[in-house]
Amino acid sequence: MTDQTDPESSNNQKSPITLSKIAYYFWPELKDRQEERRLIGIGEVFSTLYSIPFLIVGIIWLILHSDLSAVKEQLPHFLIFSVLIIVFNQLGFFLIIELRKNRYGSADGSLTGIPMWAGVLIFGPVVFWLPVLLSFYQFLFNWRRTTSKADQWSITRNFVMNLASESFVSLAALSVYQATTRRIPFNGLSINSVASAMILFAAYYIVYTIFWTPYLIYHIWAQQKITGEKEIRTILRFSFLAISLSQLANPFASLAAGLFIQNGLAVFLYFMFGMLLVAYLARQLSYSAEKSRQSSRLLEKLEILSRRIINAPPDTENLPRILQDHLSNMFPAGRLVVWKFPDDILAKFPIEWEPNLDQIWPWLLNRSKGEVYLAFESLPWSNGRKNHNPIIVSPIIESESSQVIGGIYLELHTLAQPWNRKAL
Repeated sequence: MTDQTDPESSNNQKSPITLSKIAYYFWPELKDRQEERRLIGIGEVFSTLYSIPFLIVGIIWLILHSDLSAVKEQLPHFLIFSVLIIVFNQLGFFLIIELRKNRYGSADGSLTGIPMWAGVLIFGPVVFWLPVLLSFYQFLFNWRRTTSKADQWSITRNFVMNLASESFVSLAALSVYQATTRRIPFNGLSINSVASAMILFAAYYIVYTIFWTPYLIYHIWAQQKITGEKEIRTILRFSFLAISLSQLANPFASLAAGLFIQNGLAVFLYFMFGMLLVAYLARQLSYSAEKSRQSSRLLEKLEILSRRIINAPPDTENLPRILQDHLSNMFPAGRLVVWKFPDDILAKFPIEWEPNLDQIWPWLLNRSKGEVYLAFESLPWSNGRKNHNPIIVSPIIESESSQVIGGIYLELHTLAQPWNRKAL
């Protein structure tokens, strides 16, 4: 890094000074964090506060333009669309890219826009309540599993920005569409109807991009601040990809709406079944691509670490420094500690993290292999606690005596990959 200036002490960056003061007001603990995590935290607070006015306007706008009588009249259809939105949401796909050395960007998407926008073109903006309510449920579900202030702010920022996108941004794009064509319900599968629907999806893409631009600008600035690198083309390409990934399938919603209006529910569901297969294949491809990326990267990093250990003097004095230099590059999306029992820490990330090793090592003494615990599973060393991130814990076994002499604890988070047992 070539620039490690604290945002509060910089005289040239007026905006970050203001943002840091605001962020410290809402999250005082940020002052004591390392610069990288402090800048990320400021971005979380800024993005949340920036999105709240759009969220409030969007929800009020949605209330005023929702025809609840349509829900009563078409309740079976609304239930079907609700199920489709939930299922497509569960079949999301993701992409993780190394933007710079040891620095990653992750983006996720789904085909949820197909049933959502098809429903809007058929029944009107009241359908937007379905993803809005789903976002509320996901927020409450994830909040119960948060383990730190950083996790809480990350979940809140994600919730507020997504909810603003699903209400304000969506309604703004729909207003542009209605102002130019006024075709709700959708007028079948004619060329003119499909072409007019493209106005809706183009407007949504533009408004969505404008809404997310301040968030992207801040994080591009923060990455430059952290790394000292001025090259931003890679980040810009990734930002474009992240914005586009979730919207690639939206135009097919006009086809789904046309099939529903012209041919009825049965043909519509047949089309949706085909889209579900596509979503499933995209999800599996995401897992396969990420597994391949992780495997090749870990093999490369393990080889480098092995050479460093072999070339070091045959004592243990250099081991903590070697591990500290190399292990963070292997696991950029989590918290890691490697220690000898009971409390001789060899490596720890982040530095300011204080893991409760006194609880773990007595339990780990009786283990002979690594264990995996998903976020909803209880931890045997912590009185069954379930509100944690996915965890991998493994004993360090002395080769000659076969005695457990230490442990490795890895807690994963932040990237877009859904952590299931297979992925862990």
